[in-house]
Amino acid sequence: QREEQSGTASVSGASQSQPTPEPSKDMPQGLRSLGNTCYMNSIIQCLYNTSTLTSYFLDDSWRNRINKNSEYGGEVVAAYGDVVRQLHARGNTYYTMRNLKTILGEHDEMFQGREQQDAHDLLSLLLHALDRDLQWQSQSHIADLFIGTHQSSIVCLETGKEISSLKELFSSLTLAVDPQNGNDICTLKELLERYYTPHNIQWECPACHTTHPCLRTTHIYRLPQILVIHLSKVNQSWKQNGAQTWKFKFPAEFEFPMLPDYYSGTGR
Repeated sequence: QREEQSGTASVSGASQSQPTPEPSKDMPQGLRSLGNTCYMNSIIQCLYNTSTLTSYFLDDSWRNRINKNSEYGGEVVAAYGDVVRQLHARGNTYYTMRNLKTILGEHDEMFQGREQQDAHDLLSLLLHALDRDLQWQSQSHIADLFIGTHQSSIVCLETGKEISSLKELFSSLTLAVDPQNGNDICTLKELLERYYTPHNIQWECPACHTTHPCLRTTHIYRLPQILVIHLSKVNQSWKQNGAQTWKFKFPAEFEFPMLPDYYSGTGR
């Protein structure tokens, strides 16, 4: 959800006398705020409109996979499932949303009050809780959808040999939005190239028996089915210089930086 400022948007050719179209009966209704909780509403709407995830929750077989021994006791997934059901039925979501927020607040005090919070923080907590609540005898469906794998390597700059290699799971990419050279336009390609640019780090090299600069490189080994990209505005000087907005270009298709064996079938 967002606040729209007057005079900042227009529709070409639109007439003020045109009637407002009626919402489709198949369209889920909006969510009432529980205070300043638009951050939570926006995440729930995004997840609900992720068809593969919502289809999973509309099939009640997931209830047989609840892990009540998780740190969330199965409560988060049950509460989220109730929200999805109410949205799908165009029912009253106020009480199911309040119940979900109360349960999340019990596990992270950040979400106990009615103040505005960071939407990405809520998404991270919610996906982690859903994953843990559905880990019953096997990897959860949440992990199948949202978890990818990075492969990182560290190369000794003295010998040119790889001294470390590690695979790490990730559920989102946090890309720092920092337009260069006074430009207010960023592209996904630029941000990803910065994120995956090899860089020097101080590392204790087992071959040289000393700490010295080494080269760290990271690639995507396995893409998740659904990749969450978190855009982080890091340059606070924008506001000081009077720049209030920036533009982000997101292409319909893009080739991510992978390991070569991804395409040969070794990686998933």
